[in-house]
Amino acid sequence: ILDIKPILLGHMDDTKPVAKMRGFELAVETMFANATRAVEEGLLAPAICVGFGGDPIALQQMTGFNRLREAATKSNIKMHITPMSISGSVHAGPGCVEVAFISDKHVFEERV
Repeated sequence: ILDIKPILLGHMDDTKPVAKMRGFELAVETMFANATRAVEEGLLAPAICVGFGGDPIALQQMTGFNRLREAATKSNIKMHITPMSISGSVHAGPGCVEVAFISDKHVFEERV
């Protein structure tokens, strides 16, 4: 009924929720916006990985994905789009989206 979706942050050996958003679209948009900001601030490795528990073509229709891809291209960051791992899909469920990157500057912001 409430359709609350968590955004999880994994850093080092710690995984924790950093936000709870109402609706999948807002959660994904917020996650992509944070990843875009991290790319624009500069990453420690020139790569970002987007995993999806579904048809990867559907990512292109998600709000914020194309902006992330454009920021990565502009910053010479290689974007890898992959199916979500089996263990990730088991824990998070089908349709889950994940973004991975290496940064020592990024701080998650719920409102971006």
